[in-house]
Amino acid sequence: MREIPTSIGKLSSLKILVLDRLDIEVPKLPTSLKGLSLSSPRVPNLLELKDLEWLHWSRALLIPGDMWKLSKLKDLELWQVECRKNAFVLHQESVDLNDQNHCSLRRRTRTLILSSPTLPSSLNTLSISGYQFVPLERLPNLVNQSNLTYLDLSEIGVHEIAGLGELRMLENFDLQDASNLIDLDGLQHLKLLKELRVYRCDVLRKLPSLSNLTKLQTLKIFRCPLLSEIHGLSDLAELSTLRIIECRKLTGLMGIDKLESLQVMKIRDCSSIEELPDVSALEHLRELKITGCNQLTEVMGVDKLESLQELTITNCVSIKKLPDLSTLKLLRELTIRGCNQLPEVVGIERLKSLQLLEITDCTLIEKLPDLSALEHLRELKITGCNQLTEVIGLGKLESLRESTITDCALIKKLPDLSALEHLWALTIIRCNQLPEVVGIERLKSLELLELTECTSIERLPDLSALEHLRNLKITGCNQLTEVIGLDKLESLQALRITDCASIKKLPDLFALEHLRELTITGCNQLTEVTGIERLKWSRYFTIDERLKTQKRLEHGRWELLDRANNSRPTKWSRFHSCWGVCRKDSDIISL
Repeated sequence: MREIPTSIGKLSSLKILVLDRLDIEVPKLPTSLKGLSLSSPRVPNLLELKDLEWLHWSRALLIPGDMWKLSKLKDLELWQVECRKNAFVLHQESVDLNDQNHCSLRRRTRTLILSSPTLPSSLNTLSISGYQFVPLERLPNLVNQSNLTYLDLSEIGVHEIAGLGELRMLENFDLQDASNLIDLDGLQHLKLLKELRVYRCDVLRKLPSLSNLTKLQTLKIFRCPLLSEIHGLSDLAELSTLRIIECRKLTGLMGIDKLESLQVMKIRDCSSIEELPDVSALEHLRELKITGCNQLTEVMGVDKLESLQELTITNCVSIKKLPDLSTLKLLRELTIRGCNQLPEVVGIERLKSLQLLEITDCTLIEKLPDLSALEHLRELKITGCNQLTEVIGLGKLESLRESTITDCALIKKLPDLSALEHLWALTIIRCNQLPEVVGIERLKSLELLELTECTSIERLPDLSALEHLRNLKITGCNQLTEVIGLDKLESLQALRITDCASIKKLPDLFALEHLRELTITGCNQLTEVTGIERLKWSRYFTIDERLKTQKRLEHGRWELLDRANNSRPTKWSRFHSCWGVCRKDSDIISL
């Protein structure tokens, strides 16, 4: 749209007008408007819009100083604001502005001048955002904003937020990227506050005591690297969500053991925390995630959390022991990752509600309990447990949908998997002492099968009965000599066989009518690949040049892997393969 018709001002029944991303002149607007969103330099009759209740404005050049006359305005958003002396500057197009009341603005900056910091006292919602790398150095006067219930400030460079304590009706406060803010004095007076989010405040060292914020339900503090303590947590009787992330100077969270309404607690990358209070009294806690707290030595009371449904403990390298988890009857997801001093996880065999179990990079774990009683387990992931020798009970997990076993170098045997009738994804990677995978030929629901760098596997069972298999990847299995039944996989869409040095022959691929992606490389004893020339659909193939045939492909084409020209790295998805191939014209051969 190049222009807005002047007749728009006659639409006396128009209530809401949205003109976002239209950098054009705006004519006089109908005074009936209740809501306006625009990105134009100016509104000629803004002060005549007496019924305006919400205004979202960017790319403006001048906001009237007596904007406070819009007495019904409740929601105001001014985006990408910069401050110069007594002016508020909202970034717009490249201009040079020289004015005796304002300093000369930087070249190529985008500007809006708010000629007065006084805002309508009727506001319920106020959002002000500075411009990236140019934080706002002043804020509007907040003292008269007694009706404000929502305040969002971002990219600000102020040292304090004057008048914050006067916002007695405030329920929601979002503060982001306050690069010079040292404290939040006045916060302690916001007794109706329900949600508080403090993100990326680089020099914030302390918060006022939160003990008066008895209505607070959500507290999120993210990347405040100098914040060392949080007082008054024990009085937050209604707090249901607590997230503390990347506060590396924070030494403790005293009082969280008294948060009886808490349902979600996430603590991540708080590397100075050595101890947490006993959490056993948090009877409503449903989700507990502790990540990257590398000084933390234990999590006391977690075994008493009878309402817990999700437990994640990740990269807590000093934890040497966890309580017996068998009492967590409602636990659905358990993830233990990167706890490399943890020798065992006690009680998981009795977690009857468990649906997801992940044990990753726990290098001291030598044995897991028998998992056969986990009748609801749908996803099992065991990765990087290089002392683990077996997975007892795996073959009896009848509800299992996905199983991944990776980098478990001492596993020499897996149970017969034939009873896993719902299993649709099986991934086994770098289990190089595993000689076989028994029972996969009877996994009728299997859609994805990946065997990578299992260097002891010499033979696979006949795969022809896997009627739903769509993705098959066999890589680096250099003792494997054949893939029986490959030609019968009529649902196969993606096939990748690479670096299998002992394979001498593959079945004729003609019957794979749904095959869309094929990669065969590094199989040095394989002399030919037959049947490709008769496949029906257009598709991409990546095949060693020495395997190319002289027969013409009627509907397809080859794309040769050119290692010397750095073909794009390959990528394997659980749901669909996205393998990179060389696409240079010189690599496409017409046959």
